[in-house]
Amino acid sequence: AAFNNKISTDLLDTSGTGQIRTYQYGGGALDQVYSSGSAYSPGVNVPYNIAARHGDTFINAAVDGTVLTANTTPTSLPDLSSTPLELATTGGGMHIKEFAIWSEDIGDAGIGKVTT
Repeated sequence: AAFNNKISTDLLDTSGTGQIRTYQYGGGALDQVYSSGSAYSPGVNVPYNIAARHGDTFINAAVDGTVLTANTTPTSLPDLSSTPLELATTGGGMHIKEFAIWSEDIGDAGIGKVTT
């Protein structure tokens, strides 16, 4: 994806053990939401449940049923219409048990529910 058009969720280990970062680049701006620095413990076969919402005026995420505080500063949604979907592009040994995209906004309550 082009630098200015991207949506991603990462499991970080540099700024905090097991921190989740959800972000988007749209209209030349970076908008992001972070979980606590210790959302997940390091290790092998550590299960995690995450979900994200992206819109032209918001970005939010949920981690194991806890909805994070939304970032309401975005002014545009990245144009990904000609960008291929990529899952688990770095790291090894990942196993995705379930992945879903909704055709409508399920709201913060919805992303909280799907991560429980």
